Amino acid sequence: MEKLNIGDINDFVNKNISIFHQSKLSSLQSINLKGVLNKKNPYLFKAKKDRKSTRLNSSHIPLSRMPSSA
Repeated sequence: MEKLNIGDINDFVNKNISIFHQSKLSSLQSINLKGVLNKKNPYLFKAKKDRKSTRLNSSHIPLSRMPSSA
């Protein structure tokens, strides 16, 4: 396998980086956030319906409270 030339790599990146970023920016601008949030995410859906994990989390996280005299 031929050894990579760092100069060739730099030239390639410099030539293509703006195309890459423009493509990413274009796809981000076309996202409909409301549509994305309305899609069912199996991970969030499971966590939302999992009451046991909620009980476990709330029982293991100490709540800091202000003193009643404050």
